[in-house]
Amino acid sequence: MGVKFKVLAGDFGKCDGGISFLDSLYISHFLDGGWTPKVINIAREQVKTLDVATEDSVVKIGGAAGWGIAGGLLLGPAGLLAGAILGGRGKKTAFVMVLEDGRKFIGECKSKDYTKLLAHLF
Repeated sequence: MGVKFKVLAGDFGKCDGGISFLDSLYISHFLDGGWTPKVINIAREQVKTLDVATEDSVVKIGGAAGWGIAGGLLLGPAGLLAGAILGGRGKKTAFVMVLEDGRKFIGECKSKDYTKLLAHLF
């Protein structure tokens, strides 16, 4: 399927993610400053919610501090909302993913890849 996304903030820190050729969702991040990434495979059943990021959804998962961090990463709060709004125009879409075990993150991908991500999780 070839979907790639960036994890911008959340329980995994800043890292990469995507859907592999084996059709599994994964997040690749470094632990304790190590050199080798830890790959976390996520089954469809483990994803509780996936939504386009809005100020409300980011505050809901991360509190006001979470919104501040995410907003700063994306050129201020308006950057996150602009990313979500412009998503339908071939730009990037910011999203919030919450897993069943309570872990969560804010990610960003191409808008067409967000649609593929939704389809994968359906």
